[in-house]
Amino acid sequence: MAWLLIDNSNTRTKFALGNRSGLQPWRGVLATAEISSESLEPLLAEVGFDAVIICSVVPAKAEILRQFFDGRCPLHFLDYRSPLGMMIDY
Repeated sequence: MAWLLIDNSNTRTKFALGNRSGLQPWRGVLATAEISSESLEPLLAEVGFDAVIICSVVPAKAEILRQFFDGRCPLHFLDYRSPLGMMIDY
């Protein structure tokens, strides 16, 4: 199973592929201000994945990501409630 991992930060949104073995070589980056369906389509057109995991500090862009992936594959937003098997303590 391949996961598309997305780190949606204030300036840049970073994309990587991972699986049970670890991170894979493919990477992608978009300016967060440019996140839209139109910018995501060409970036991800050739990328194969089975599920998406997103962490975000930009709610408006997180909603665009949610709408883009909704119904395409399983989607999880990573937060303090996510079952990681470890604590997140800020």
